[in-house]
Formats: sequence, C-alpha cells, structure tokens
Amino acid sequence: MSQLSKLRRSPSLWNGNQAQKLSENVLSSLARTLQDLSTAFRRSQSDYLNKLKSRDDRIKGYLSMGLQLDEGPVGTMDEFGDNEYQLWEAQRQRRGLLLEENTNMVTQREQEINEIVRSIHELNEIFRDVAQLVVDQGTIVDRIDYNVEHTQIRVEAGLKQLTEARKHQSKDRKMWVIFVLAVLVVVFGLLLIVTKLT
Repeated sequence: MSQLSKLRRSPSLWNGNQAQKLSENVLSSLARTLQDLSTAFRRSQSDYLNKLKSRDDRIKGYLSMGLQLDEGPVGTMDEFGDNEYQLWEAQRQRRGLLLEENTNMVTQREQEINEIVRSIHELNEIFRDVAQLVVDQGTIVDRIDYNVEHTQIRVEAGLKQLTEARKHQSKDRKMWVIFVLAVLVVVFGLLLIVTKLT
C-alpha cells in the first residue's frame, strides 16, 4: 500500500491529463483489490485460528472423556449385582460408540482444517501475485510515461532534421540553378566572342 501511495504521488506519472486519469484509475483499482484481498485474508486467518482453538478444546474434552471410560466399576460383579453390571456395560458400549463417532468427527474436522490451511496458502500466493502485479503496473505506467516523453523528444528532433534537410535541399537547388546559369553565361559569352571574330 505504501508503494501505491508513493507511486500515486510520483510527479513523473502526471505529465498528461489523460495519462494522469488513467494512472489514477489503475492505481485506485489495484489498491481496492489489494485491500479487499487483505481483509478477506485476515478474516480467513481469524476463522482458521478460531477453528484450531475449538478443535483443541474438543480434543481435550474427548481425551478426558476417554480416561473416564476406562474406569469401570470398582469392585466385583457380586458387589453390584447382575442388573447394575449390565447397565454399566451398556453405558460403556454407548460411550465407546460415542467416542468412535467423536473420533470420526475429529478426523473430519482435521481434514476441513487442512483444507482451510491449503486455502490460506493459496490466498497467500494470490497476495504475492497481486503485490507483484501492483509493482508491474507501476513499472508499466512509468515505462509508458518514459516512452511518451522520449517519443515526443524524438518527434521534435526529427522535425528539426526535416526542416534542416528541406533548407539544405532548397540551397542545393539554388546552387544548381546558379551553376547552370553561370555555365550558360560562359557558353553564350564564348559564342558571342566567336561570332564577332568571324
């Protein structure tokens, strides 16, 4: 963003009125795009960090629940009775199924988080590309400005050379006419002398 503002304030860009408007429009568009992408990146990064935190909290909850599952009724079957033991066994199986379901859910969440990480990497690449595009656009605008200035200088120099060439050409024609007239004067003078002598 700081490069954009420097580029916008650069005096070499603003020589022509149309070029100035075009350059300002390009720079404004690129700045808006970069700002939107930056906001989206920050939002995605915040969502990702929140998901990581909630995943860690869930894993801690699953681990503490798993430790509780391993603890069975202390004592023998005779102390609890047959019905109580069957009830505890059913609860243990239900908890085992719940733990398996939670494990599958954690695996699925981990895959989703990996997708988010990959998306963040892609977004990071997009930011790099946009930054490079901004730099390239600034360079292109500078080159266009430079080429327009040099084209104007070359056109003016070419016009001067054409004017000088026209002057030289008209001088050469004048000299040629003078030379032809001088030769004719000499020839006619000789003819006049020869006719008087004879």
